[in-house]
Amino acid sequence: MNQHISQDRLIDYLHRALAPEDDAAVYAHLQACPECAAAMRAETALTEALQRQAAAEERDLPAGVTATIWARVDELSAAPGFAERLRAWLRPAILVPVAAVLVLGLFFAPQLFRRSPVSIDAAYYLDDHAAVNGTIPFGDASETIPASLTNTSDPVNASAVAVDPVTMTADVRP
Repeated sequence: MNQHISQDRLIDYLHRALAPEDDAAVYAHLQACPECAAAMRAETALTEALQRQAAAEERDLPAGVTATIWARVDELSAAPGFAERLRAWLRPAILVPVAAVLVLGLFFAPQLFRRSPVSIDAAYYLDDHAAVNGTIPFGDASETIPASLTNTSDPVNASAVAVDPVTMTADVRP
């Protein structure tokens, strides 16, 4: 390196703020250049003087304040108790959706667990209808014929002829 190192670059080197390859290059240059090494020693002395001055002016907090701060830190780092966990669950962001789910569950639960009605086959209704209609005289399924009209070729002598009544027997099954 033919050029001298700038003061900003020396400060960065002193505070270890350079990339590893730049740090190595500055170190090699400081070993070879006495002028830059002297500038580095002056910068180091200035930094150490500033650090001593800051340490001398540093004020400590009163003991009560420090104790209060550490007590609060310990309190925050401790595991939360039951009351704090319950309060966290009762926040509106959690409580409102949980309450909505419970209300909907209570509304729909009876419908989910209701027993379905017993279904009756349609054949039952057809058999029942046929049995009822078979007992009604002159019904659809009745075999009783009340009268029949006969038509003769002679329109003058055409008349209604009554048919003998038919006896019905009921088929009773034990």
